[in-house]
Amino acid sequence: MPNEFRANTLLEAMSLATDRTAPIVPSDEYKKIGEVAAPALVWGVWVPIFNQFGVRGPNADNHITRLRVSYSVVSETKSTFDVEIKGGDELVTDVGPSSSIVTISGNVATSIMLRAKSHSIVGLSIDVNVRQF
Repeated sequence: MPNEFRANTLLEAMSLATDRTAPIVPSDEYKKIGEVAAPALVWGVWVPIFNQFGVRGPNADNHITRLRVSYSVVSETKSTFDVEIKGGDELVTDVGPSSSIVTISGNVATSIMLRAKSHSIVGLSIDVNVRQF
């Protein structure tokens, strides 16, 4: 993705961002966010899964960030579950296991958040992965 820089520290990433000769690393693989709790029949807490602090460069106001968020059950109990994702252009609701596309339009700073709830009487552990494309 244009204007994406990967480094070990924030200071190193900022110096790469100001160096116009630095290579841009495409984000073509999923980033494992971790496991999110999906309590039985009630919504779990909002968990941050992606942060965007604005974009740089020409036409920054017309920039579009697209994320594919995938979620699947890790628990022994296999059940479907509801997922809500907020922070993008619109609230995304889906039934998992599945994946969804989240779109962020413009030069904005935002945090994409996800929460889940199990359809069964048992809570679930949900594995969440994010890929920017």
